[in-house]
Amino acid sequence: MSLREIADSVQQIAEAVASVLHVEVEIADHQLLRIAGTGKTEPGRLQAMAGEDFVYQAALRTGQPVVIDSPGTDPLCRPCMHYGNCAETGEICCPIRVNGIGVGVIGLLAFDQKQRDRLFSDVDSILLFLQKMAELIAMQIKEHQMYREQQLALERLQAAMQQDDAFAEITGTSAVITRAKEMARRAAESDSTVLLLGESGTGKELFARAIHKASPRRNEPFVSLNCAAIPDTLMESEFFGYEEGAFTGARRGGKKGLFETADKGTIFLDEIGDMPMHLQGKLLRVLQEKQVVRVGGEGQPVGVDVRVVAATHRDLAQLVREGAFRQDLYYRLHVIPIHLPPLRERREDILPLAHLLLQKNAARLGKQLNGFTPEVQARFVQHDWPGNVRELSNVVEYASTMEHRLFISPENLPATLWTSPSAEGKAQPVVGPGEGSSWNLKQIEQRTIRRVMTHLERANRPKEEAAQLLGVSRATLFRKLKEMRICERSHRDP
Repeated sequence: MSLREIADSVQQIAEAVASVLHVEVEIADHQLLRIAGTGKTEPGRLQAMAGEDFVYQAALRTGQPVVIDSPGTDPLCRPCMHYGNCAETGEICCPIRVNGIGVGVIGLLAFDQKQRDRLFSDVDSILLFLQKMAELIAMQIKEHQMYREQQLALERLQAAMQQDDAFAEITGTSAVITRAKEMARRAAESDSTVLLLGESGTGKELFARAIHKASPRRNEPFVSLNCAAIPDTLMESEFFGYEEGAFTGARRGGKKGLFETADKGTIFLDEIGDMPMHLQGKLLRVLQEKQVVRVGGEGQPVGVDVRVVAATHRDLAQLVREGAFRQDLYYRLHVIPIHLPPLRERREDILPLAHLLLQKNAARLGKQLNGFTPEVQARFVQHDWPGNVRELSNVVEYASTMEHRLFISPENLPATLWTSPSAEGKAQPVVGPGEGSSWNLKQIEQRTIRRVMTHLERANRPKEEAAQLLGVSRATLFRKLKEMRICERSHRDP
């Protein structure tokens, strides 16, 4: 239980109290480290001396408010005199306690006569108000702790539900991605060649690994090769291996190719559309005969038992018509084609993906990042994401690094995200939520609430937990449920 974990909220409370009472406010944690404050309260650790009892220390020790109406003469102020004259004209502080434990102090400070008059005009009322503020801060600490516990519980629940699901890492519940995952699950049960079709960044390798993990070959090797990343002169030896002395610089004893390495397992051939024509025939022979011949070999074939998953962002049928891709190889690969949709075709998956990426980046950076502001959420849903999940990942990583508050704000997004390409390729201003867009924040909010409520219902959890998971109060949740006209019976407590 730490005030530092809710520093932004504590600062807002300090500023609100100062604006109401017109005195300075300071909030420190149990280590006397200033967490928030206004006006003349300086940042940094408060001074303390061994064996002496300062005002905040007294409040923490006794658990009672402390009133200093005569700074400099009060016994609690005497240690301060070692550091010079006190600039304060009065002080009232109250401990912040959570479950009977002092976690901090909230103090009201006067630095001139006007502030002093306000502070001591009605001490009883001021003390009552200050105690309520301390209780409010304590409540926020409890809510934050409950939120963290609920998040951990949800993560454990999801992990338990998904531990046997090879496709659990592929985030999304939209119809198009659900259909793609279902096709991939069915394909995984067989040894048929799978061709993954989709733009760059749509998760083709993630699907390939999931297919392998869900297949009977899951305990055998998974080998990945990007055909566009290997020079043409090296591709044949990488694919099929080579014998000793096959060429200058060849390794003594030769080397296995990737097909041999993947024996009994799965080989993933990414960007198959970029494979040079002279190697396409050799690949076709391997797929047909289940044998490879190493470069420099004497015709001695090596048998391989490999399941092939290929992928491309290019139109292979068009390449066949242009004579850039062998028709027989195309049909050999095009056994089970699976189209992986771009993000713009599954916009309802964008925010869940973004939140998942945010959690991963927050953990990596050691930050507390609770989500995105409404403006950022609206922009994410409206953006076409030409780079798909890879682009979204880069944007969230950038924003996570730059943001210093609890929610990712628009000013911490890359500048390129605030212009959208039109059909003619020219930059267009961003359309605001609900202004000419088929997606707006209300729709996103309703889908998110329904998803959380359904998840809790399936997990046999009480619906009140949804408020914690969504980061809203119970009253707000019930109001939104009423607005959405969700039948109470469908989410009855277990």
